Amino acid sequence: MGLHCPESGRSLKCCGILVSPVKLKSQLRKPLPCETLQRIVNDSFDNHTKVISTKQLYDGYFSLVYDLTLEDPALQTILKISPPPDAKLLHCEKDLLRKELKINSFIRENTSVPVPEVISYRFDRKILDRDYIFFQKLHGTPLNRIKKRLSEKEYEEIKEMLGVYLAEMHSIKGEFFGDFDTPEQRRNKSWKEFFIQNVREIINDGVELGAVLPRTPEKMMDIFEKNAACLEDVTEPRLTYVDLWEGNVFIAKSDGGYYIEGIIDSDRAYWGDPCYDFVSSVALFRDITREKAFLKGYSSKLGEVSFTPSLSCRLQMYRAYYDLQVIVERRSRKYQFIFSFLLWCYVTRHLNRILKYLESRINMLSAFVCSMSCMP
Repeated sequence: MGLHCPESGRSLKCCGILVSPVKLKSQLRKPLPCETLQRIVNDSFDNHTKVISTKQLYDGYFSLVYDLTLEDPALQTILKISPPPDAKLLHCEKDLLRKELKINSFIRENTSVPVPEVISYRFDRKILDRDYIFFQKLHGTPLNRIKKRLSEKEYEEIKEMLGVYLAEMHSIKGEFFGDFDTPEQRRNKSWKEFFIQNVREIINDGVELGAVLPRTPEKMMDIFEKNAACLEDVTEPRLTYVDLWEGNVFIAKSDGGYYIEGIIDSDRAYWGDPCYDFVSSVALFRDITREKAFLKGYSSKLGEVSFTPSLSCRLQMYRAYYDLQVIVERRSRKYQFIFSFLLWCYVTRHLNRILKYLESRINMLSAFVCSMSCMP
């Protein structure tokens, strides 16, 4: 028995304890009274649109999300609400719904990727002291929950199509590195600068929140900075989704078989190294080079991916950064103790392996430089 990992959909073999996160409680997702939900609906639609039923959804781990059944059958919708204003968020988590509105619209207008339609939104905080968006309701099931019911062939076909969609997004070029809403005076022209800045912010968040990291903050930063030369090979910003794990991919069934009905949670996308998506998609906690179907779909649009030493180094750095985020955000989300502790054990073990690899690269480079300086 093990712990079901929310990020990967896998079981974590740790301490022989099973803790299901299906209804994982987080301080960021405290439910709202039905009366408040009705006022939100009245403000966004017709005052006479009655809420018939509400169902809180627990698949995500950040926003408060409801499946609403309304009196008007044409308005069946998903309501997504940002965390309360006093919540302690990470630097990268501020105003995510406002980012999602822009990114979602951009993807719908410029690609065939099936992100859900925005039906209505409010950012004025008059009815509620938070932002919220009404999305088109998807009727499928997240891939991490349905994949065990799929045949191997069906699962591979889904991953191949996901590769096609991701390549379509990666084909879009940006003008700078960074978030969509970055002010012009703060935009990064260097991917290395933007990524290292993100690393520094997540480490600072960890210190502020009291997260237990596997190295001192100074040592963590040193490891990233001394391996950062490989980041300089990324010179062209591309649309990077960032959060394409299987829980954000909805699968539905038609007469022709299973297909990707929709991809949700575009709020963390930015202009960056598209290869970052290789560690935060179907290969989460896995080796992307083994995902043959995914790479087949991806290569059909953008050509074969060359896993050079530079790219291999970057992928390890991205995995380390992703793990850091998981370790730090568990402090702000305040999961139940057992789940939080076991998640920390699993991810810390994974992060430690990556850090040892990155440290070995530093030692090898130092040894090489030393040997060259000793040559006559």
